[in-house]
Amino acid sequence: MLDINAEAFEKAITKAVMREIPLEVGQTAVRFYKKNFERQGFVDNGVKRWKPTKRAKTKPILTGEKGGGKLRRSIRLESYSAERIVITAGNQFVPYAKIHNEGGIINESVQVRSHVRKKHYRRRKGRRQLVEQYTVKAHKRHMNIRIPKRQYMGQSETLNRHIDIITKRAINKAFQTLF
Repeated sequence: MLDINAEAFEKAITKAVMREIPLEVGQTAVRFYKKNFERQGFVDNGVKRWKPTKRAKTKPILTGEKGGGKLRRSIRLESYSAERIVITAGNQFVPYAKIHNEGGIINESVQVRSHVRKKHYRRRKGRRQLVEQYTVKAHKRHMNIRIPKRQYMGQSETLNRHIDIITKRAINKAFQTLF
């Protein structure tokens, strides 16, 4: 017959459920979502690839012009508890996080300031000679841009299997500390 101290058992399980499991699940989810940028698609029972961009088919998608990866770095574990784990993406420097994850249409007008446009043509030895220059007046430009859905965060069966493994491992560890 097993002799288990009820207080020690409750303390071990409470520690696992309240602190260790939510933190480890949150950190695993953040790593999983960031890995989607390397995969160039969202993993949910297989990889669902992102639609390629029209500009550069060889460059990775959603990593920025110079490969800086602000969107990827903005994914973080915001808070965690036994009831809820919150993982967010985007901040004041990455306002486009939601539209890339969910897709949608940007329908806005922007104010274009007055500026000078210069036209050049190339001469020999790499020198450029000014051919024409004119002033563009200030005006409003209406933008109607469709952003395809390139999901990198969301519900995933693969992630849920990882979470089940983490949970079982933590509970087994809590039981082993009692014996």
